[in-house]
Order: sequence, then C-alpha cells, then structure tokens
Amino acid sequence: MFSTNVHCHTAQKVEGKEAGPTDVALTGLVCWSDMDRQRFTDTTFQECQIAFSNGKATTMSKNVVIANVNEIPAAWGPFTVVQKRTEVMIRTPESPSEAFALSWGNLTATPEADVVIYTEKDAKGYPCKKDIFAATYKETAPGSGRYRKTETNRIIQVPAGDPVVLKTLEGDETVPAGDFVAIGKKGEVYAQKKVWVDANLDIVGSEPRS
Repeated sequence: MFSTNVHCHTAQKVEGKEAGPTDVALTGLVCWSDMDRQRFTDTTFQECQIAFSNGKATTMSKNVVIANVNEIPAAWGPFTVVQKRTEVMIRTPESPSEAFALSWGNLTATPEADVVIYTEKDAKGYPCKKDIFAATYKETAPGSGRYRKTETNRIIQVPAGDPVVLKTLEGDETVPAGDFVAIGKKGEVYAQKKVWVDANLDIVGSEPRS
C-alpha cells in the first residue's frame, strides 16, 4: 500500500495496489501520488500524465476526441436546441482548394464539394458541405442571395477538463472549455465559439440525451 495519499477517480486499485483509507476520490480522469511523479493507468481510465508545479500536482490529460454525436460524453448533460437568427451569404471556394485558418483549427474547402458561408462582419467566412447547406438553409427571398437557417440545431457546451478535438468533415478542430460543440443534421460535429453563439443563436429548448 502507498504510504502517501493517492488521488484517483472512483478507483479501488491503483497500479494493482489497494487504495488506502485516506485516498481522495475526484471527479476527473486523474490519478497521482502526492510524493511521486508517476504515470498510473487503469483500463477504466484514460491515461494521465502528472506534472508538479510549486510542489503541487497538476494533471495533463489526453484529448477527448469526438468524431460524431454518439461520441459526445453523456456526462456533459442535455443538448441545447437553438435556431440561427442571422442572415448569411455564400460564395464558391477558391480553386483548386481554399484554406481557412480559424480560431479552432485549419479547414479546407473545394469548389466541387463546399460553399463558403459569410456575412458582412465576416467576409472570409467558413466552409460548409453543399448538401448540408442545401438541407439546412433557405433563401430569404427569391434571388436575394441571402439565406437563413431553417432548422433548429443542437449544441452542447464543453465543460472544464480535458481538451476536446473534433474530427470534422473539413479537418480537426480544437475546442476549449466554454465553447460549444454543434451537431449537424447527419450527426457530424463542428466547433462554435461562445461569443458567436451568444451573438447569432436563439435558444428554443433542450433535448435530453438518449
């Protein structure tokens, strides 16, 4: 048995040894010793690497990787149902491809597969698959060239904890705590900044996790 406290998440054993009576259970995917810089693993946890700063243990966990709606952790709670309030315009990506260096990752669009959604305030815009755009946006008036999202969407806020990496259709996106993961019509995921959500979306309800 360890002679010092071992902190771990709902663990009965650490490194095959019984946890002591003074061990502390935390809510994160973390395991560390007060005295030892070690790496503890367990089949029920993600691996965690421990760093010590000013004599205190700090945790550095592996990224949470999400490729579709089914991989969003249930512990994050229910989805928020939202509807877009802003009008957007579209253009064709540059040929043969156009790169987008966004705050959450680098994405690529092609004229064959994508459109670029933009507004007066964001002339550069961001890419979207043509079929997804056609299914989720409608022109506000014939020939106006301005579109509004017709369907509601689901979003969920990233809680404090492990960094999140989304495997989107256009590339990887890193989402910090406080920002949102949005779920598309086909279960695809993409990132949305909190400031953008606050400025552009109306909350219309919530949806429990199935």
